[in-house]
Amino acid sequence: MDVTISQKSPVLIKAEVNVAWDKALPHYNKALNELRQHAQLPGFRKGKAPTNIIKKRFHQEITDDLARKIVPADMESWIKAKEIKAIGQPQLHHVGFKENDHFHYCVFIEVLPEFELQNWKDLEVEKLKVTVTDEHVEQRLENMIKDATQKITIEDRGIEEGDQVSMSLTVIDEEIGETLIDIDDYQIIPGAEGAHPKVSELIMGLKREEDASQSFEADADESHFEEWAGKKLTAYIEIFDVYREITPALDDAFAQSNDCKNLKELQEKTRENLLEEAENFEKAETRNRLVGKLMEAYHFEVPASLVMEEAQNQVQRQVMPFVQMMGSSFLNDKLIHQLVQSATPQAEFKIRTDLVLEKIGDALGVEISDEELDKELENYVEAFKETSLEALKEKYKDRGLLENVKLVLKRQKALEAAEEAAKILEVDELTADKNAEVSEEPSAETSETPAENESSSET
Repeated sequence: MDVTISQKSPVLIKAEVNVAWDKALPHYNKALNELRQHAQLPGFRKGKAPTNIIKKRFHQEITDDLARKIVPADMESWIKAKEIKAIGQPQLHHVGFKENDHFHYCVFIEVLPEFELQNWKDLEVEKLKVTVTDEHVEQRLENMIKDATQKITIEDRGIEEGDQVSMSLTVIDEEIGETLIDIDDYQIIPGAEGAHPKVSELIMGLKREEDASQSFEADADESHFEEWAGKKLTAYIEIFDVYREITPALDDAFAQSNDCKNLKELQEKTRENLLEEAENFEKAETRNRLVGKLMEAYHFEVPASLVMEEAQNQVQRQVMPFVQMMGSSFLNDKLIHQLVQSATPQAEFKIRTDLVLEKIGDALGVEISDEELDKELENYVEAFKETSLEALKEKYKDRGLLENVKLVLKRQKALEAAEEAAKILEVDELTADKNAEVSEEPSAETSETPAENESSSET
């Protein structure tokens, strides 16, 4: 076997391979015999066509058959022997043979880029000081009150002032028979500021799911619906719903319903929760800044197939919630293409970041133990609706995903090491906020699970 490799780009190689004829001969003879037996050519009985005619007439079929039988195993052998870090499926570019001489083929293979690991320790990264004000606490408590507000449907009495009413309203000019308004969903709180006084009067005493009609003469100074002014009208009303919202008071009783002794304790607990949330958010933001700082030194090319796959994965994660809510009718090829195109820069940044973190992991000698692997997989047992950890591991093993899980954990450990080695500068205001010209790298915090990113970086 003779293999000639040329580098077409930092992430693409071309391999031209000559295979000795004695290795191709058994496959060649078998293909030729099968064609001779089954070929039907004009002027010859089935199975009686001369061999030289079979060779000429079915040259392409014989070539294709040799490619299917020889190339996969042969290519796997020399890729492994030459320690080529292949990505995805090699693209067969040309195949042919010269009888009694050799079989040859040409393939293009995407490979991982080679790059030198730059300094990743002692990187200076800003962390914003986190504060929680009284206004933040008050806003959170107001939101809690809103969430605790109950909607009570009223069915046992007629409408009163202060009720919230959902209804339809149709008003007709009796003199000319013209419909002036026709509203299918009219919301009103009778007696409230801004509520139409006449409509409020018309619905008072009506009950939920009750219909009514009433003729009246509109005031000459009608302002809510100017087209009514001074006209003889008939209103047709259908009451859909009548309810009141019961809003709890912000007091000790409300605090006790939230597992606190009194309002003061609820306020303190709310402040603690807000501070914890803000700290977690700022921790993630600081990590993103660290990744951005780390990646400033790297601009190497990454395999297009990995970028495309990552962009597609990101789009899938983005659109799945909408598909679950709305169905897939809003999706089309053009929209998906646009989404993938817009996700490509962030996908490329993530692939490049992953490769750098893996190299840091290599430099640190990071290895993932069986216990660490099992602990990570436990997080996915329920999410993927598996019956047990063993069942999930077996499925991942069959699909070749266990190494992917280890790669994810390796990157995590490398990033944690970079965080521990970094110089975190706590500041009141970020330098990037002071200088609007500073550009931000795409976030490195794109969620990833091994199931969503099934392709390994190496084949």
